[in-house]
Amino acid sequence: MQAMVKRRGEWTVVTMKGRVELEKTAAFREACLKSLLQGPVIFEMSSLQFVGSTGMTEFFQCLADVQNVNNCDVSMVGLSEDFKRFVTISSAATIKAFGRIEEAFSSNVSRTLESLAVSDLKID
Repeated sequence: MQAMVKRRGEWTVVTMKGRVELEKTAAFREACLKSLLQGPVIFEMSSLQFVGSTGMTEFFQCLADVQNVNNCDVSMVGLSEDFKRFVTISSAATIKAFGRIEEAFSSNVSRTLESLAVSDLKID
């Protein structure tokens, strides 16, 4: 699993790629809680795949933790239909989901869309 982090104004956009595996979710959670400390966060997940449903629970719990522990406004973009169904019954049900990233940005039009920085979220 790879995650590229971009700052766009007040927003942090985390573009996810690859496969989510249960063994990687603890490291992903730790990296997110350390790195995503301010402002609203969008997880762009159109290029993300899950190996099994076991890893999905822990992964979506991580997103909910970023929202709750770091007190960030978290949104998800690019969810497949299977992921959407899972989210509605998981701890991530309180996280807003959008079809496209533009919809997430327009949900709060006071946010600026200028790209400021790019970094990699380290997941060991």
